[in-house]
Amino acid sequence: SLTALGVYAQTRKKVYADYHGIRTTRELDGSFNQWKYASLTSGTSNGPKSITYNPDIILENGRREIAAASYPLVGVQSQYDPDYLEYQILSAKASKIDGFWIEWGYIDHSSNILLKAMQPIAERYGFEVGVNICDAWLFANDWITSVRPEINTREKKKEYFKECIQYLINNVFTGKTTPSVNGNPVLYLFGGGINPNEMEWIENQTYNYPSGTTFPVILKRVTPTGSITNNNYIPGSPLNAASQWVNTSIMPTSWMPERRRKGTPTSSFPTYDYYALGSDAVAYLEGFKNEIWTDASYAVRSGFVAPGMDNIGCANWSDANAIFYKIARNNGDTYRNMWKYNVDNKDKLDMVYIGSWSDYTEGHEIEPTIENGDRELRTTLQYAALFKNEQADDSGIGLPKILFEQRKRLAFCFKFDKNISSIGSQLSIAGLRIAEGRYSEASSILTETEASIKTIEQGIRKNEFRIENDKLTIAGNSSNPSQGEYILDGSRFGIGL
Repeated sequence: SLTALGVYAQTRKKVYADYHGIRTTRELDGSFNQWKYASLTSGTSNGPKSITYNPDIILENGRREIAAASYPLVGVQSQYDPDYLEYQILSAKASKIDGFWIEWGYIDHSSNILLKAMQPIAERYGFEVGVNICDAWLFANDWITSVRPEINTREKKKEYFKECIQYLINNVFTGKTTPSVNGNPVLYLFGGGINPNEMEWIENQTYNYPSGTTFPVILKRVTPTGSITNNNYIPGSPLNAASQWVNTSIMPTSWMPERRRKGTPTSSFPTYDYYALGSDAVAYLEGFKNEIWTDASYAVRSGFVAPGMDNIGCANWSDANAIFYKIARNNGDTYRNMWKYNVDNKDKLDMVYIGSWSDYTEGHEIEPTIENGDRELRTTLQYAALFKNEQADDSGIGLPKILFEQRKRLAFCFKFDKNISSIGSQLSIAGLRIAEGRYSEASSILTETEASIKTIEQGIRKNEFRIENDKLTIAGNSSNPSQGEYILDGSRFGIGL
């Protein structure tokens, strides 16, 4: 069996959510990053042969065209925006989520900028920030050479990965936002990059540990291969899937449930290549319960939940290997039933990992959306409370959105009245009260600030200009207005009235 670290000793159970990015906005950052996506998808059998999502396009419903199956309740925002990060962190805390684990590549990757942007806000609100190391970004690609051209061999990538571990020890596993389970710092390793021999070498290296810090427990994604027998999904073996890692200390951990059912014209999801039923998602966990969760010698045993999946936004991030996947949410029942399975086995678990908070592109986000509202947050709160043996109070679920919207309105008002900083201070106090679970106090503050902001808004004069389409022309280097085609490049473009 795999090497086990420590013995089972439960202190406080934890709930963490995977945090996918990076999504930005043109207004704040100059581009939309992963809100946009375009690719040929020749590999699919059932889906479209190309997909294009351009957030610069405003659809008839007023929403931007984003690479996602669902639309965020607060609209398209930048993950570098501290107000948005505050909204997400407070929404998660109100749902009894202990922290986000950012999908992180390496020190010189843009995900590290996001990590550093999130940490001070998380510290302010008593929230943890960890990492899901996407090691394929370093080992299976040469992206690193664009910023560090000298890291151009497998051996040099391995040495650099060691630097990354030391960086995480110093900056993630030390301090007030450290993700800790049973007293152990913990990280998730997504896989597909580093191999078992390289990981064994990494674990045997010497590191400098700040006081009280140790080498992190590594939860490693494993993907057992199951089967469909008599129309029933039979889960595969996690230990078999992790057999090559036997000489490392990794903890085999679940990720998204397997999609083994093939889409056909008469199947439940004919435009998808493969799909899973909600019952399959629960059955997928059985292999982990039987082989991993019941082994109390593991230092950290993690359950897993997901709301569903719909990767219409990316089709497996590929052209030749494009695959459209679907796990239906079933009005929230898929998520509820996975949570129930984890809670029913909570005596065997130290934590639950949610996949994910913000993966809109693959369609398994739990962040509130227009389509699903805050349903997933309320489910998280209900079952996370049961998992932790705590009380659930849903009166705080909607407060972070109110706070976020008031911050944005106040920022607009500040352009006209600079003497309103005291309202911003009140909003910051409201945020602290939400984080403390003092929802009634936070609500009272937000009621007062709402009245103050409205008073300022009423004093702002607004002029609206309406222009008929035939009075609006676009000038560019070349154009074909009859087809609605314009090429805007260089300096010779603009809008003429």
